Amino acid sequence: MKNIKKEGYTLETLSTVVLSPREKEYFFVEEENNIIYPFYRYGIYEEYKEEAIQYYIPGSSIKGAVMGFNKKEKKRNHIMFDDILIKDKEDIGLYPLNKVQYVMQDKKTPKKIKIDTFFPNIRIEMLKANKKYKGEVFLQGSFKEYLEETTQCTKRKVEKFCSQINAILDMSKDNIEDNNREILNRLKENLKNVKDKIEQIKDEYYIFLGGYKGFLLSANFNDEMIENEKITNHINEVSSAIYIDKEKNLPHGLVKIKLFDL
Repeated sequence: MKNIKKEGYTLETLSTVVLSPREKEYFFVEEENNIIYPFYRYGIYEEYKEEAIQYYIPGSSIKGAVMGFNKKEKKRNHIMFDDILIKDKEDIGLYPLNKVQYVMQDKKTPKKIKIDTFFPNIRIEMLKANKKYKGEVFLQGSFKEYLEETTQCTKRKVEKFCSQINAILDMSKDNIEDNNREILNRLKENLKNVKDKIEQIKDEYYIFLGGYKGFLLSANFNDEMIENEKITNHINEVSSAIYIDKEKNLPHGLVKIKLFDL
């Protein structure tokens, strides 16, 4: 590729990030009776180990998060991200999945909507919140412009997600415990703060990185998709899964990016 330039950026996790190699790759820890899904790591392991492991954030995952909105393959092929090494293994933690449950259920035998551990015997290695790394990207064109576009996509995702929370709260009425209602309201307020920052701060960019975000935060909404009846119906059914980082009261995978001169 001609006219390739290198740019530097910082990546800061605002909530826990889930990046697992493959759904079929997991370890069974017999003494704890747990199944563990690992974070990306170099090498092949026959059993679960925490020592002497080199964790990393795949450049391909960052590219997918930054460029997912852009379906023009030519542009996608003109940008490359290096892997980011996670030098301190303490940056990785082992967490259960917390999910909003019983949103869609049998009306004849209703259960109270609750936020609880999803599959209690499953633990997932996640990149902890409030961790900051430096990365490098090689591209033609302006990285800043790509980040501006994907940040607007993130803003649309947040808006749709908050609408879903409102729909759940309106629908649930008395069919949700007070503490769970408070968690959903805090989640909505925290995301509103993210939306405000997107609108007010021009040198910070936001993406959702990794898995366990649910449909609304995984889809890349453009104007055409917003008008699409199928997408609208899907949102109205409030059937998109909601997973929560309960320590931060945010969805998984929220990441802030800032540029710096090399």
